[in-house]
Amino acid sequence: MTTLSIQPPYPLITDIDGQPLEDGYIWIGAANLPPIGNPVSVYWDAALTQPAALPVRTRGGYPVNAGTPARLYVGSDYSILVQNKNGSTIYSAPAATERYSGVVVEISSTDVSFLQAGTGAVTRTAQSKMRDVVSVKDFGAVGDGVADDTAAIQAAVTFARAQGGESRKLYWPRGTYLITSTITLGTNQAIEFDPGVTVNFVPVDPLNTPLFQAIGQSEVYISGNGATINGTRGSVAGQGVGDCFYIYGTDNVTIRNFVINNFATDGIEITGDNTGSGPCTNVLIENCAVDNCRRNAMSIISVIGCTVIGGAYTGTNGALGGPWAGIDVEPNSDCFLENVNIIGVTTGNNDGAGIQFTPGALSAITEKRFNVFVTGGRSINDGDLVGVSGLYFVNSGALTNKVYGEVIVRGFTVENPKSRGVNFREWDADKCPRAIVEDVTVYNPDATSSASSNVDRTAFVIYADSTQATTNLGNIVLRNCLAEDLRLSPRMTWGMIEAADAGKVIKNVLVEDPKSINTVASNKFDIYTSASEGAGSSTNTDVVYLSPQPVSLSGGQSIAGFGGKRVNATTSSNNFTLPLASLCDGMAYEVQTAPGVNSVGVVPQTGDTIAGVVGVASTSLVLDEGGFVRLRSRGGTTWYVEAVEGKFRIAGTAISRQLQWATAVPTSGTWLQGDRVFNQTATVGQPKSWVCTVGGTPGTWVSEGNL
Repeated sequence: MTTLSIQPPYPLITDIDGQPLEDGYIWIGAANLPPIGNPVSVYWDAALTQPAALPVRTRGGYPVNAGTPARLYVGSDYSILVQNKNGSTIYSAPAATERYSGVVVEISSTDVSFLQAGTGAVTRTAQSKMRDVVSVKDFGAVGDGVADDTAAIQAAVTFARAQGGESRKLYWPRGTYLITSTITLGTNQAIEFDPGVTVNFVPVDPLNTPLFQAIGQSEVYISGNGATINGTRGSVAGQGVGDCFYIYGTDNVTIRNFVINNFATDGIEITGDNTGSGPCTNVLIENCAVDNCRRNAMSIISVIGCTVIGGAYTGTNGALGGPWAGIDVEPNSDCFLENVNIIGVTTGNNDGAGIQFTPGALSAITEKRFNVFVTGGRSINDGDLVGVSGLYFVNSGALTNKVYGEVIVRGFTVENPKSRGVNFREWDADKCPRAIVEDVTVYNPDATSSASSNVDRTAFVIYADSTQATTNLGNIVLRNCLAEDLRLSPRMTWGMIEAADAGKVIKNVLVEDPKSINTVASNKFDIYTSASEGAGSSTNTDVVYLSPQPVSLSGGQSIAGFGGKRVNATTSSNNFTLPLASLCDGMAYEVQTAPGVNSVGVVPQTGDTIAGVVGVASTSLVLDEGGFVRLRSRGGTTWYVEAVEGKFRIAGTAISRQLQWATAVPTSGTWLQGDRVFNQTATVGQPKSWVCTVGGTPGTWVSEGNL
């Protein structure tokens, strides 16, 4: 009697989804009868001496005997049914007659039928079903980490997308693959990696050889399922295209779930141009982890519609000229950069910024836009010691034309930056997009304890220093931001600062509800509004608190750094000096006196006056107990009183009298002739105010008439 060798109808038995059949069932029965219910004896050897129990289970796409792939044998014709672990039919054959005679004879997959579960399913051949998915191993890829799999993988990639306009998903099985040159992706490309795949990319010229490249294509979808791709940093530190993914002028791109390490330029580069392939469009980068690349973990250069969700972009270092960012949003002059959304990413340990925003090159062409939105996420230990920060708004020099749009960052945290947490440099108030930084927190600036300047030990920095080409720095909103030093030995000098060197201007800046905790400077500024103290100036700037935020000062001093803050005078007979009104256009200052405190002067600089108190310009305003004043500069040489309460006096060359609001004529206290009390509850028919006509305690008072 001859024996029959029962072979899988394909070298690898695959499930409905094209993956190797795991925990499947193989049923062998009498010919032309259902295998389930009509079993025949099955053996593991051709001599028919080692029985196999039915159903035979599969692992990794093969029948297994005690965990080892094996063949099955019977002594007669047979029927066969293969099911997956859910009981769905993978394929079946009612009668098979292949005999074993020393040579294994396989059943042709064209002779085996496949019927999908479900009403309306039609019968197909097993070959047709299995060709729904293409594997790189179908084209000879070995995946042992030694054999060069480049040609086999490129052949598989090309075949999978070249099916008369149709595409087939390319399956990349578990293994370690050596690739030595670029794999070119094309239109209608879909690739899915098995968990546990490792790719080692070892090109001859790492700086100028990307691993995966798509230029002018569309519909490119690549899912890594956690696959690890190891590049080659190379010995040459320069600017090139030695990326893991180089995507140029390509539409509808998805790259997700990869671990990318050690590339000579970027982990991921999204770019294009103005005329040829154009920008990339509709790009999704999701949950990728990129580490130890030379230029940037990710470069976003030319795209209309790009979303980056999750992932970690870390450890960038070593490229000639940087910028060494986690994510660098920096178009070239011939590019587009619109509608970029960065959501919940983490950056860390980059020699450059965590996220860098650089729109300046677009200004070479008129009417360009730069729109970037960052929601959530954090930067950890990014930047350098001299200004490169976790969030870095920067240009390389002066801009030519206005770049429209906005950069909005909300709910982001910067932890332990090497120096500054959030920094604006060359951010032209007249030509850069509006920058809105909202609900952003910076912890522990100068995390290395190595920054030498006070500014480099500050969390939020808007500083027009003398080295910048830009004259007007600004077009910035900081809203509800927090700076806090959590260390036992704090290093943070100030939480926030606005500063300008000589000839520079802070312009169009609004700061709302700033908060700084645990600064080391003697004056506890929330934001140090020192533009005028640096010999520069500010225009159309303001610091606003939704509720008053007092700071107690005991001695006379300049209050230039306390813009927007409510200075609470705790000692009598002291003066607080305002900055020059011409250098603080738009800024407001508030002063109040604590209980029992009198004769606190609010004094403008020489040449400035205070206006807005009963129509009299004065050279100082004196607050007594319960007094309060808010003054605002509108440029020029005048401070304007916006609000005044309690007991105060105005002083000048011809007048020095008290003004107070009360509900009735004073009955105590010492008053001078000419002092005035306004009726704070005045109604029609009631006195509008009273004037002291004879000084004394309390003196003689006369109504100024009824309303």
